[in-house]
This record gives sequence, C-alpha cells and structure tokens, in this order.
Amino acid sequence: EGKYKVEVCTGSQLGSEKETVEQAILGAIEMVRCSTLTLAGFYEPMGILSLPYLFRDYDHQWKAILGAPGQELVDGLLKDVGLVALCWYEAGARSFYTIKGPIMKPEDVKGLKIRVPESPVLTNMVKFLKGAAVHIPFAEVYTALQTGVVDGAENNPPSYYEMKHYEVAKHYSLDEHTRIPELVVMSKSVWEKFTPEERMILKVAAHASSVYERILWQQYEERSLKAVQEGGAKIYNPDKSLFQKAMQPFYEEYSKYKNLINKILAVK
Repeated sequence: EGKYKVEVCTGSQLGSEKETVEQAILGAIEMVRCSTLTLAGFYEPMGILSLPYLFRDYDHQWKAILGAPGQELVDGLLKDVGLVALCWYEAGARSFYTIKGPIMKPEDVKGLKIRVPESPVLTNMVKFLKGAAVHIPFAEVYTALQTGVVDGAENNPPSYYEMKHYEVAKHYSLDEHTRIPELVVMSKSVWEKFTPEERMILKVAAHASSVYERILWQQYEERSLKAVQEGGAKIYNPDKSLFQKAMQPFYEEYSKYKNLINKILAVK
C-alpha cells in the first residue's frame, strides 16, 4: 500500500461544486475537480475560458491551457485564491439543440427561448444573438423542452445523451460555442504540508490522470453521438466561422482582459 490513499466522493456528497471549492480553499477538502466556470466566481479571469468561440477547436484549447495563457491563469488562482492547480480536465464543447429545426447560422437563434445555466457569459451570449436566455434547473430541462417552455438548450454530447434530451429536442447543431475546461485543485495549506518529492509525485499522478481522462472523454463523446443518432436525433455541422465573426463585438464587454484573450486567440 502507498503512503496516501485517495478517497473519491462523487456527485454532490460533499456539497455543490461551489461549496466544495469553498471547502478546498479552507483546506477542509484536500482536492476538488471543478469547472473553470465555478472557479470564475472566486477568480474572475477564469471566466475568460467560457467566452463563446474563444477556442477554434479541441487542439487549440489544449495548446492554450497547457501553454502560457493557462499558466497565467493558474498562477493568478494560486496568488489570489490560494488554490494550487494540479491538472486540467476535458469537459467537451457545448452546442445548441432545439425542438423545431437546427441552428445553422447566428440569425437562427433570434427569438428562441434557450435554456442556459446561470452563467453570465452564456446568458449574455444568447441575448447577444437576440434569443431569450432562460434559467431552469438542469434536472427540469427535459420537461421544459417536452412542454415547449423552452425552444432549445445547449450542452455537450454526453449530457445531451444521458439526460435523454435528444428524445424531445432532436436537432443538435455542433456549433461548439464554448469549451469550458475543468481543473483539479488543492488548497495551498494542504499542498504546503507535502515534501518536494511528494509534490512531484502528486503532479505526475495528476498529469497521468489528465491524459487518461481526455481519452475517456473522447470515447464517451463518440458513444453519445452515436447513441443519440440511433435514437432519432439529427446531427448538424454549421459553419463556426459565421458565429465567430458575429460574436466579435461581444468580446468588448471583457476588454479589461483583452491582453489575455489575444494571447489565447494567437495560439497556433
């Protein structure tokens, strides 16, 4: 047996994601896997990663977060919040799915009631595209789609499949408007209790888990897309450049982070 044992608590056993981050900051929980969307509530610059169409594709995202832009963010997280970033995790790309027909161009969002999580960025994105952003708990989205309370929603392929939203919203447009990565973080107070050798072991193990998680996620996405098509859903591939062009003025709202945004966009 090793010196340390990792006990994994799934779901909301330890509280909501926000609550677990709060506990990690205090050192009550040693490690937490969380969305950068949640971390943005504690360290605002993390919210940049959820800007619509910031990343061209999967490869661009990973080059950026493993490169200088990602390092700048995790350095700030440690300095301002006291959380040590151990590794990044993949969480897929969020895309629109609708009841009546596919979203193939920005204008198609106009007038639609789209369910989004309570994220300022995603809410403002839908409003910017002249749609109506509706906040409904995730567990209630199926019924909202089924009854027409909303015209559509947006999420990654596994969520679209697992929650069976494809049964009632059969048009899935892979516009991939946001790629919101996750981080595994540890409280600085806990981190400082480890020896330099132990810290290195933790970093290596975290990196290995990140590589494996990315493989598992890609397999999960492929299975999900296949399953929803077998279930009657239609998959569409709109021209993402149309959306990217339409959303450029949206970035002006985040002008104070212009330098970091430009660094991410410049990654090749």
